[in-house]
Amino acid sequence: MKIRGRVAVDDYMGGELSLNINDMQTIEKESDSDPIDENQKHRIELHAHTTMTTLNAVNSASELFAQAAEWNQDALAITDNADVQAFPEASASAKKNWRESHLWIGSQLR
Repeated sequence: MKIRGRVAVDDYMGGELSLNINDMQTIEKESDSDPIDENQKHRIELHAHTTMTTLNAVNSASELFAQAAEWNQDALAITDNADVQAFPEASASAKKNWRESHLWIGSQLR
């Protein structure tokens, strides 16, 4: 999706930024999969947010673990902001995609 518009301060939302959309266009994705070099060492994501962190993520824990498994990552750390609501889903996803020991959980407190 390609979106064009104007960002402005919204006085009705307490000064939050909002996007006033002028037009939208659906675009084709070039490829469904990313090239993976099997001989390369794979990174580990140590700071991933789920949809349980309000306005900070667009993927659920299940989606994050499925993608990490597809990319042959060895582990994943879920560090949502000030809550632990995604941990049951994250634990179930880790068991499904790997071993539970590859799930690192934490909470980012401010």
